[in-house]
Amino acid sequence: MSKLPTVKLVKDNLNDQCVFNNTSAYANWSYNFAACSEIQKGKVKQLFSFHTCREGYVGSVMDLINGDNNRGKDYSTRKTTIMIWQHPGNDDRDKLPNFAEGKPLKEHTLIALNTGIKLANRFADEGGWLKSKLYRVELPKSTRSIVYVIEGSRWWSTAPQTLSLYLLLIRLGRRPELRKIKPNTPMKTIIKTLNKMSKGGQDDYNIVSPELWPVLIKNRATIFRNRKFSTNFAKVGGSTDGVKCLTLGDCRDDTIQKRFNEAKKSK
Repeated sequence: MSKLPTVKLVKDNLNDQCVFNNTSAYANWSYNFAACSEIQKGKVKQLFSFHTCREGYVGSVMDLINGDNNRGKDYSTRKTTIMIWQHPGNDDRDKLPNFAEGKPLKEHTLIALNTGIKLANRFADEGGWLKSKLYRVELPKSTRSIVYVIEGSRWWSTAPQTLSLYLLLIRLGRRPELRKIKPNTPMKTIIKTLNKMSKGGQDDYNIVSPELWPVLIKNRATIFRNRKFSTNFAKVGGSTDGVKCLTLGDCRDDTIQKRFNEAKKSK
């Protein structure tokens, strides 16, 4: 853990409420996501409260981009910067035998995040995108919170559909079936594993048609041509209009759905 590059969190009231709250005896094992400012001079600022679901996160990004939140000026589309928070709870809740293979939460989280980044980077390769990196947030020694920052390509922030996919790939790193992924693992092998995990779309991660995810990555420039980030995150589609809706043909942004459907034909 100490070998990771570190970042400092610009402390303010929002951070006090969300990151440094260690009074609860109960564990928070879910990934809690919050957008951050771009890393500059080794520092980041948390831009909204944490969300455990992708829809809530995307909805808060919509608020930032559409100017409904005074922190919008700090939201950068030059990089995609995401903070992840967990809390292990009391010592007697510090191990998760059915979830983390008996490892302490901190150890499992680091393994899982590294796996999620390898997975995200393998998909990023499909479009020649910038690789994501993991950073450890410097926290007071007294805190038991587990906080990391992931920073990757700006193209993950293109639209709700790409951002939804990015959060999903990071979250999928918790699955041991994906631990063996390497930079040169064939995409067909990864897709086969994901489809096996999906149980026909009935899994907890909402894995639907992963063979279409590379289509979105490879054709991002065409699918979103002549569109601004603010246009893609307009509230017409809503925060639930993610990668699942797109692959099922239910995206409420008709232009994006039509272009994606055209891209599928040349798959």
